[in-house]
Amino acid sequence: AYAVATDPSGNVYGAGWTQSSSALTMTLGSITLPGVAAVGSGIRPMWVKYDNAGTPLWADGVMAGNTNLNNITTDPAGNLIVYGAFSSATMQIGSITLTNTYTDGSAQFFLAKISPSGTVLWAIKDGNTVPTYMMVLGIWILTPGGVATDASGNIYITSGFKKPTMTIGSTTLTNSTSTGATFDIYVAKYDPAGTAVWASSIGGAGNDYGYGITVASTGQVYVTGVFNSFTMPVGASIVSNPYAVTTGIDTPITYIAKFDGTTGAPLWGESAGGDRGAFGVG
Repeated sequence: AYAVATDPSGNVYGAGWTQSSSALTMTLGSITLPGVAAVGSGIRPMWVKYDNAGTPLWADGVMAGNTNLNNITTDPAGNLIVYGAFSSATMQIGSITLTNTYTDGSAQFFLAKISPSGTVLWAIKDGNTVPTYMMVLGIWILTPGGVATDASGNIYITSGFKKPTMTIGSTTLTNSTSTGATFDIYVAKYDPAGTAVWASSIGGAGNDYGYGITVASTGQVYVTGVFNSFTMPVGASIVSNPYAVTTGIDTPITYIAKFDGTTGAPLWGESAGGDRGAFGVG
């Protein structure tokens, strides 16, 4: 378990992932989450809702597919937003089955909106990337990324893609390296119904990732994460990583970048870190 969120009523959501099996169950307070059949490595994202006294109210998870969790948040109406990725041919969440557009082992990310009572309202898949990993305190976490909502219920996501191009909605993003050999950061906005509004990307010649995202009351979007590139253009700014140059190896440092919430245009960026590396995780 590594993701947590609260809703406007003070309820608390926790989420993570477990090795899935049709023969295994998970107990959360008085709630038993049944085992389900899965494919591939059997990674199953799961989530649980608690009231503000810590009593479990309900729990659920992805029902089938080789999937993993990026992060969760809530919207102003108290709906839970789940953001993850799947590399299997299909995945099932609630009664909805999503089909992977690609057959080369690529992952697509998914977004789902879940009502305060636990009903999956909608789920969509988008993008085309590959699974990636981060290590936090010696623990591997699959496909890091961030998700946030604004006062109108729009949804914002960030993570990384390692392809020459990636299409989100009707927008095609181009990787900073023409071969797509390294990760670039993507940021995207969806409306409350799950329709893509805009998508944007930043990156340099190294591996760069989006880990955390938030939205200000003005509607402007802020993203943080890590970058290994020597330099990374962000709007009018050139964010630099001097330690990638001086050490000659991947020494990631953190950044913060601002995006226009209406158009998705990158506006500026700043970096911070030292020769032992630094991470911004949200």
